[in-house]
Amino acid sequence: MRKLTSTCVFLALLFFAWNAQAAELKVGFFDLNAVAQASDAYKAKNAELQKEFESEGKTLDKQNTDLQKKINDFQIQQQALSPEAREDRQIDLARQKRDLDDKMNNYMRKRQAAERRANDEINRVIGYAASEYGKRESFSFILEQNIAGVAWMNESLDVTKQILTESNRVWKDKPKEVFGTGTGK
Repeated sequence: MRKLTSTCVFLALLFFAWNAQAAELKVGFFDLNAVAQASDAYKAKNAELQKEFESEGKTLDKQNTDLQKKINDFQIQQQALSPEAREDRQIDLARQKRDLDDKMNNYMRKRQAAERRANDEINRVIGYAASEYGKRESFSFILEQNIAGVAWMNESLDVTKQILTESNRVWKDKPKEVFGTGTGK
């Protein structure tokens, strides 16, 4: 898939270069991962995720530690128990483990869904910022260098810092084109 994408990008570049004889071709590349991880949107979303999930995660970790201690204690004590008591305790511990596993799986599903929503919003902000920057600076097009399969480029084509600055501005201003409902301020 990546090879097909790289080939399509290369063919598109050739097409634009060939058709741009009368107009100057202006191309920019940026690193999406670098912009995302340094952006204000990422920092805000990461803090939201921490706040939303930290308490539940710590609670589950504590429950897991407590259950593991119970299991270890049972392994030490099981020889002293009657067969009926041992079986009852094994069934009870297995039920507790299943319940905790279910809680942990639900927690992970909720957290992963929240992370996907956050990443989608961050990507919308960056995509909008790249588009606005490209229009304002009269670029023919701006490509994400990792998706485009760029092995090398002239540093003058790298607009990563500019896209980061624009992304932070978009995040601060919250235009309705990105966030849907208005300025959000």
